[in-house]
Amino acid sequence: MLAIVELLLLRNRATTANLRPRPADSPVINANPTQHEDRALEINRQTSLAVIDHPQHAVISLRLLAAAAPMPAQLFGGLRCHWCIPHRPGSRLRVEVVTADIRAVAMAVVTSCALNEHDYSVELAFLDSEQAFQIRMIEQLCCIQHYQALIQRRDGRRLDGNQAAQEWISRYAEDFPTA
Repeated sequence: MLAIVELLLLRNRATTANLRPRPADSPVINANPTQHEDRALEINRQTSLAVIDHPQHAVISLRLLAAAAPMPAQLFGGLRCHWCIPHRPGSRLRVEVVTADIRAVAMAVVTSCALNEHDYSVELAFLDSEQAFQIRMIEQLCCIQHYQALIQRRDGRRLDGNQAAQEWISRYAEDFPTA
């Protein structure tokens, strides 16, 4: 696992993240937004944070730390996940992502929350650049594990973690998080 992390660190430190604009037409919960929600919507419109879609098969935990509060002047990265409970924009959450033997914990702010057919799509931005980077790294590990399982299921090839990482990095890392 250490070799995989080292490969990802080298690749991520050497390149900048591809940016993907947030969808402008996503419905946001609460028809009468508060001042904090207005600020969150403004941040969504004015920024193009690199939003990573958290794989639905991977473990994630969100814990509310504080209800909607003023949005910080600077936010880092972005993560979109599906959750069973809506969270108001501006709310502070403790985010925990677990894969293999690695766990990443970060403090985040909800930037939007949209109702889907069965759950809520919650978009988060991080308060600290180092925590945003840790989440980005573990999200790539989630993608590598998904790729490893897909190749086994689809092609019948058994890849160890390092082989899967090398293949995924060579094929998809350049386009992450949009790949």
